[in-house]
Amino acid sequence: MSARRRLREWRGAGLFLAAVVAVLMAACGGDDAAKTPTKSSSTPTTAAGTSVATSTKSSATTSDASSAAQLAAINTALPPAIVDGKALGPKGAKVTLDVYEDFQCPFCLKFNVVMLPTLVEYANAGKVRVEFKNFPILGVESVQSAVASECAASQGLFWPFYQRLYAEQFKAGQLTKEQNNIGRFSKENLAAYLLAAGGKADLFQTCYGNAESIAAVQADYTGGQTAGVKGTPGLVLNGVFVATPGDVAALRKLLDDAAAN
Repeated sequence: MSARRRLREWRGAGLFLAAVVAVLMAACGGDDAAKTPTKSSSTPTTAAGTSVATSTKSSATTSDASSAAQLAAINTALPPAIVDGKALGPKGAKVTLDVYEDFQCPFCLKFNVVMLPTLVEYANAGKVRVEFKNFPILGVESVQSAVASECAASQGLFWPFYQRLYAEQFKAGQLTKEQNNIGRFSKENLAAYLLAAGGKADLFQTCYGNAESIAAVQADYTGGQTAGVKGTPGLVLNGVFVATPGDVAALRKLLDDAAAN
């Protein structure tokens, strides 16, 4: 996505959230499921007509291994002792990192692929408390998934639900081909994801779109705006907005420096 288009969406997010109730009411059902491209049964050939299957086998194996590792990172095991609602890590940690995300955002997906294992490591060591904040800016399904995540949190299932949403995005190819608001996070799909995580359907139906869950999303979003967050993922370290690190080494330095001060 171009920087100009992203900026337009950031600027429009406030107006979007102001109408969140109407959006939810209008978008609760009838979303089409994401379409999966049809796989070709033919074998690719070179200009000379020879098969290239053999030459691509090695790269395909490498790609499969890489994909498996990336999905494993998204599904990093979370020690129960560090899970606290929408947060990971102890309340008394010297460092608090607020992470503002949109479940449709490919950059948030990449952040989880690259950074989540390290964040879990630091939280498990008691060095940092990571607090997730909803910052839906990419359309109807951003808000729907944000509200649904609050419903998951109300059932004590926020993190399994969080990981499921990003796993679905990853498997759909969101890292390399961004597709938003195509039904992937319809109300029906979100309910199914929560059910699979052990949630209760009746509680989800009661929670989804009610005043309390919507207010929770709005509070996160407003808090992000106040802190200076304009896009996702947006990081606020001990109350101060900071640039998102580009790699794990930079993330470690950011957290270690904050702990040392």
